[in-house]
Amino acid sequence: MLLQPSMSLRNFSFCSPLASGWTNEHYRCGRFEEALKVLPKHGDTFQVPVSLLVQAMVHQRLGHEDEARRLLRQGIAEMEQRIPTIDGPPLADYMPARWVVWTTHQVLRREAEKLIDDETNR
Repeated sequence: MLLQPSMSLRNFSFCSPLASGWTNEHYRCGRFEEALKVLPKHGDTFQVPVSLLVQAMVHQRLGHEDEARRLLRQGIAEMEQRIPTIDGPPLADYMPARWVVWTTHQVLRREAEKLIDDETNR
């Protein structure tokens, strides 16, 4: 079954390739409002920081610079609280390996910082 753009993905885990791919597709194709609709507002160690960082990038693209900076700071704080280093105990069984989660956070953090810093300093 193919998903139609009108279908809600809010009930899917953000760890699901389907949900994260759908959000990524909306964001990367410039459909920023649609990306905001499918981003989870609550979740686990992986979901919350990723959602906040992507929300920050979306708001920056929409011209909401203050909200983008606020969400970026919040996303970084969540990252540092939930998974501050690549080393540590394993994460929940349903989540990817710790190094995968940590690396994903770092890549998104760098992308968000670059986008928000570059565009607000123009």
